[in-house]
Amino acid sequence: MRRSLLVVGLCCLLVLAGCGGTSTQPTASPSPSGTAAPDGGGGDGGAGSDDGDGGTADDGESDGSGDAGGDGTDGGSSFEYPEGVDDSGVADSTALFDAHVAAVSGTDYAINLTQVAAIGENRTHATSVVRSDLDRERSLGRFEVTGQQDTSVAVFRNTSDFYRRQTAAGRTSYRVRNATGSFATYHERRADVLRSANTVFQFANLSSAEIVERDGRRMARYTLDEVDRTAINESTTITDASAELLVDERGVIHRGYVEIDGERDGEPRRLFVEFRTTATGDVPVERPGWLGTAEEEAGT
Repeated sequence: MRRSLLVVGLCCLLVLAGCGGTSTQPTASPSPSGTAAPDGGGGDGGAGSDDGDGGTADDGESDGSGDAGGDGTDGGSSFEYPEGVDDSGVADSTALFDAHVAAVSGTDYAINLTQVAAIGENRTHATSVVRSDLDRERSLGRFEVTGQQDTSVAVFRNTSDFYRRQTAAGRTSYRVRNATGSFATYHERRADVLRSANTVFQFANLSSAEIVERDGRRMARYTLDEVDRTAINESTTITDASAELLVDERGVIHRGYVEIDGERDGEPRRLFVEFRTTATGDVPVERPGWLGTAEEEAGT
């Protein structure tokens, strides 16, 4: 599913930096077999794998959001900046995402990613949610794209089995197979879902750090200093923009977002990308109700 996310990310890029197309919808579509064309195949969640992430809330479970709270600030004299950031801003976004994956891969986590790209009346909205319980070896993900063609994919992985459900063009299909590789490796790879939003940093130059405290944890908070015009088509007029990044000393990205509104050739354009770590430490993952149907259809 990572390829699906990257396709949506490309659409986001085209909104402001592209060469003037009018459609924001990913061009890939489900194949006749019901396997999503953007996914590729093989493996248990590596690049191009069909062991994808998901979107929308996972069957009504609470996301255990833990990044809300007070906006209190402190002096930040002893704040230990994780890799990729320092007191002056984001020095290396790739290193920051590496630090994030390293920090959450040793515990349970819940991660959300939202991407919206709009040109005029054409709009694509993609959401991913991944919940993974390392101790019980259960991971649940859902990915959803809405726009000119709606697609949703849900996946569930435990110690020994991998399940997939896809709905597209009014058709739902299932796949069940033996899991490959260790659950710990899969758990780490799923934590990397936020990296598909890495490209948004090219649009936003972030401010120097402000050290804040949220729910008893100290974090570095960065906000938009200015839009990077070198990454945006010169004929696009920016009408509004904002951005924020919250990262703690472990390297966990609690929230990051970029929102830019503009206009080109008389059409409004909007880019919105938000990524959140809504919980770590104890994130229960239950078997979704559709597994029984998947097993029946697969004859397992």
